Amino acid sequence: MCYDSRVKIGRKGDDKLKNKGTTAVENVYQSMKVLWKEYPATRWQIPLSIIVSVGKPFLVMAIPSLAIAAITEGSICGYIAKMFGALFLVGLLEILDQILQGRLSFSEVLVRMRIFMPQLVCKGLTIRYDKVETQQGQKKMQEAAYSLAGDNCGAEQLMHKTPELIVKTAGLFVYGTAVFVLDVRIICVMLVMCILDIVLRNHAIQYGDATWNERSEVNRQMRYIRNAAVEQSTGKDIRLYHLSPWFCEMFDALIRREKKVNQKNQLRWYFPTIGDQCCIVLRDIIAYSILISQVAAGAVSPAVFTLYLGIIAEFSDWFYGVSENVFAIQKASREHDHYREVMDYKEPKQGETVLSESREEPLEIVFEHVSFRYEGAESDSIRDLDLTIRAGEKVAVVGNNGAGKTTLVKLLCGLYEPAHGRILVNGRDIRELDPEEYKKRVCTIFQDVRLFPFTITSNVCTSEEEKYNPARLWNCLQKAGLREKIEQLPQKEKTYISQVFDENGVLLSGGEMQKLLLARAMYKRGGLLLLDEPTSALDPIAESRMYEQYNEISEGKTAVFISHRLASTKFCERIFFLEKGGIAEQGSHDELMEKNGKYRELFEIQSRYYRKQEGGREEC
Repeated sequence: MCYDSRVKIGRKGDDKLKNKGTTAVENVYQSMKVLWKEYPATRWQIPLSIIVSVGKPFLVMAIPSLAIAAITEGSICGYIAKMFGALFLVGLLEILDQILQGRLSFSEVLVRMRIFMPQLVCKGLTIRYDKVETQQGQKKMQEAAYSLAGDNCGAEQLMHKTPELIVKTAGLFVYGTAVFVLDVRIICVMLVMCILDIVLRNHAIQYGDATWNERSEVNRQMRYIRNAAVEQSTGKDIRLYHLSPWFCEMFDALIRREKKVNQKNQLRWYFPTIGDQCCIVLRDIIAYSILISQVAAGAVSPAVFTLYLGIIAEFSDWFYGVSENVFAIQKASREHDHYREVMDYKEPKQGETVLSESREEPLEIVFEHVSFRYEGAESDSIRDLDLTIRAGEKVAVVGNNGAGKTTLVKLLCGLYEPAHGRILVNGRDIRELDPEEYKKRVCTIFQDVRLFPFTITSNVCTSEEEKYNPARLWNCLQKAGLREKIEQLPQKEKTYISQVFDENGVLLSGGEMQKLLLARAMYKRGGLLLLDEPTSALDPIAESRMYEQYNEISEGKTAVFISHRLASTKFCERIFFLEKGGIAEQGSHDELMEKNGKYRELFEIQSRYYRKQEGGREEC
């Protein structure tokens, strides 16, 4: 079950994954609200930390002034006591500051890890499949994940930098008042420094935003190369085909490209640094001139001179601290926008109709003028399709690659919605049905075999292990032909698949994985069985045996078999030959062979690959 936070993240949603943008103030408020809700102690820890952070530097600056006053005025004993008192207080404040900062940082990390990250994961698992399947959807999810990748970005950065900004602002006010009393010209120089810093930093940030997509794309490609280099599925090909030099060259090229982009970005940040240093020199010249003239005139003592130098230097730090934190918060806010963009996505209104209490009831499926086009495609994958599958009927959908077979399966699963037309299930529009209830009735085996690195029980039952039915599980494994294999394992059905979570996990062969998926489909007991070329990686003999099992488990169900191997679909009652997203021919195998059309032509081409030489004669 997905994590259900006590704090709702996000504003009123939208039905598209698009960036509507929010202000930094909104994002700061939302992030701090979550922090205060989950860890109420931060409500007093943050104000106390602000007081300590502002007061501690003043005590540190006062110590040299006390030492100079003791030397110049000759009352060393009295000033020594004050100095030791100040040093002791500074030590206590330092300890308190470290404790507060440690607790606040720990709370911020926990909020990111326990609140924001689980909610993003769960949201990603529940968003409509067609929204996250596209390249644009994948990019949006990756950007949202990046905003939670560490403590220097997104929500955690907002929670960390906001109190720091308050500290810098409070210090700026306190120390600015002292500088203003000394001479207003220093404040004027500081204002010029601030304006120049803001202009130059804003220029650098705008360039960074303009190159964000390019840097994001480079990082995505580098991440793919890194993952592919260590993944088990690609390791064999890399070694056998000597692809490692190509991978290394590609990675080096991406590193050079990243370096070039980052160098241009970094160059923009040199200008604020140079401008700041020039202003600091001007500030020091003015400050020293004013203070030295006042000391010479006897207006201030050497001790006060020393204190004011420290205040002016600290005032500059507060000034730049405010500027740096404002820009850090703006950057973190833009990153947090990616997170909120995903979290604010609102699913279109979904149906609530439940077909019947029995999930095993076979379903009648009717396509009425259904069309579907992938995002960015120039033509429809499914075009004005009319199709009827009677309840309890076994049908096959065949055709060449790209004919629209897999798209048809995803429409049947409810993963896609028709762009035009409608799909009726037992006479009801599929959009009127409760999507979760409908999916419970659909048993699907796709051509790309994917097992999760969990236990065999979890992979078959697809639910919490303590809720599974052991007798039903073993019965399904028996029918799938895996029971004997699993009973020989030390942990039996509790054995993990692969070594991702358990070093004693088992690796299954391609045929064994197919059987496990077959057991999963049987365990689910849905009324609609969809098989999308699940035997494409098997040899003809193994495929024939597997289809015999599929034929057996499909009894009493509506079954749709998708295949590009026409010989494997003879046992189906009807066959639909798909071409360019529409039905070119339909009928039983014998009827289609008699028509002498495209089905027969493709069947005879394929059959040549399964002939044997017997006594100089070729026989099917």
